[in-house]
Amino acid sequence: MIKKLWAKFDDMDVECVCEPENKKCTEDSGCEEYVVKFTPINRVERNSISFSPKHLADRRRKLTNELNKTTKHIKDITKNIK
Repeated sequence: MIKKLWAKFDDMDVECVCEPENKKCTEDSGCEEYVVKFTPINRVERNSISFSPKHLADRRRKLTNELNKTTKHIKDITKNIK
């Protein structure tokens, strides 16, 4: 999401952030207009990650299979190009 906001910084820290229509600060308070992009953080729940040997072996096997399929595709494409 990209938004236009007014913000005031104290060195590297944000002191104040206001939307243009809800601006609480005055022009001479040190706030300036910025365009900002908000990027959502997709967090993985800690309990959903398993480090058991069986889980890791299964995951490695799946990734190896995917890598082999991709490698085969690349070889086929290279062969067709030649």
